Amino acid sequence: MNIRKFRQRHPQIEAIQWTGDNAEDLRKFTSKSFYFIDPEDREDDPDQTAAVFTTQNHRWEGVYPGDWIIRTADEEIRMMRKDDFERDFEEI
Repeated sequence: MNIRKFRQRHPQIEAIQWTGDNAEDLRKFTSKSFYFIDPEDREDDPDQTAAVFTTQNHRWEGVYPGDWIIRTADEEIRMMRKDDFERDFEEI
């Protein structure tokens, strides 16, 4: 599993980037709140390849390859688009 540590301009988080083929790592990281979407089930958005249950919003959110799944110090699970993540965090 390739868990890397990052910090924001404020609290430190842990994060894993969705690569499209690391679903098992993300399932473990999110306590099974992550799942891969089979290609035949991607009718609404073919590029959305997975979903994560975010504790911040209490709902399932679509995930695209390159997006980041983060876990805060309070154990909240969140999803961030790649550009937002790269703007807000630096690796430590």
